[in-house]
Amino acid sequence: MGKRLLKTPWLHDVDLLIPIPLHRNKELERGYNQSRVLCEGISEETKLPISSVLKKQKAGKGATKGNRMDRMNSRKIEFQIENKIPSNVNHILIVDDVITTGATLESAFQVIRKEFQGKISVVSIAHTF
Repeated sequence: MGKRLLKTPWLHDVDLLIPIPLHRNKELERGYNQSRVLCEGISEETKLPISSVLKKQKAGKGATKGNRMDRMNSRKIEFQIENKIPSNVNHILIVDDVITTGATLESAFQVIRKEFQGKISVVSIAHTF
């Protein structure tokens, strides 16, 4: 994924990678955060730093449960900013493994936007229809 992203012109002004976090209990159960693993692969190729800016506040039902409106309503307060985004960052790339309804990314975007006025891009390895 990192090698392929290197070929995209918009990646060249990205300053920071931000993985979508899992709730700590889910990450302990799974043993890893798949979005973080994707970030690590992208970082290895691009040399971009990774920051765990977001923290998931509560465990959710999962990406495939409920319809879009149900998920949007349940995810409004899903994330919080755990670490400040450095002041020298102008463009961040949010990395998620799968986009189902887009509710998770919208929630993350809204939380980040409150603290960061620069450019925000999103990348995912897969999406559903």
